[in-house]
Amino acid sequence: MERPILKTRALYKTYLTKGGFFGGGKKRIVALHDLNLDIFRGEIFGLVGESGSGKSTFGRLIIRLEDPDKGEILFEDMDILRLRGDRLRSFRREVQIIFQDPYQSLNPYLSVEDILKEPLQIHKVGDKKERMEILEETMSMVGLVPPSAYIKAYTHQLSGGQRQRVAIARAMVLRPRFLIADEPTSMLDASISAQLFDIFLNFKETYGVTILFITHNLSAANYLCDRVGVLYKGHLVELGRSQEILTRPYHPYTMALLDAVPKFGRCDIPTEFGTLQRQFEGGDESLGCPFFKRCQRAKMVRCSNELPVLLEVEPGHFSSCFYGEEIHKEVMESAACRLGI
Repeated sequence: MERPILKTRALYKTYLTKGGFFGGGKKRIVALHDLNLDIFRGEIFGLVGESGSGKSTFGRLIIRLEDPDKGEILFEDMDILRLRGDRLRSFRREVQIIFQDPYQSLNPYLSVEDILKEPLQIHKVGDKKERMEILEETMSMVGLVPPSAYIKAYTHQLSGGQRQRVAIARAMVLRPRFLIADEPTSMLDASISAQLFDIFLNFKETYGVTILFITHNLSAANYLCDRVGVLYKGHLVELGRSQEILTRPYHPYTMALLDAVPKFGRCDIPTEFGTLQRQFEGGDESLGCPFFKRCQRAKMVRCSNELPVLLEVEPGHFSSCFYGEEIHKEVMESAACRLGI
């Protein structure tokens, strides 16, 4: 693996809830907690977790739609939080994002041609003829073929899958080096999703683009990603190669996510972990492991008062659980049921 193209260091992001009618009862919610993560050039990195885990917040921070409370985000060793003016504009050409909902992310008053031309015009890429060549090439790459059948269409004339293809084409028309895909297939059926996964793989192979793939879908992460990071309440709890994370997990939250996958006979992923059956009462989540109240394996005294750190449990495989190795050993010895994803 090459050197990191993106690094985050001690990244924190919190939000303040609205509170009651008279402004009282406001609460600070931690979206990301001390996040240290390297994403390597040319890989597809999957960030997985349930809703509210901080996945989308991480993507928005990278693209500078929001700023963190503290910490660093380094793109090619350049601190993007310090960028202004032309340097920020140049960065945004190199880093693009695909949002979850194409119904909201695409302007319904613009044709497909206008939607795809706009980034090229903003960044002054090519002349009129060159822009049309780039448009048609990109539309073909995302499966909008022939381009002539779609280029004059408006988004209300397209299906959901076609809209998302337009959104992907808009992100790729500038040929970025880093692409953030934020749950890009969550609103689509399985067959269309699989086609889009192959498009992302083609982008990686053809242009060497690095992709941050944000998802709650472990099947997608297993198929698409080189490495996976598991996020829980803003904490990175497990990190490693996708096959190792999904077949040899060390953290009980990863096991819980795997256990939630529908069961269809045999497959390569152990399940039946039973990690969400126990609910601890009391304890201060800000002091201990963020998962301890939901963890069947937690030890009340230690897990509720001491925050585990991310440690290497196998080469390239990291986990933040005090009892990860014994849990892993127990699961690997006893798991007879397998899932196919």
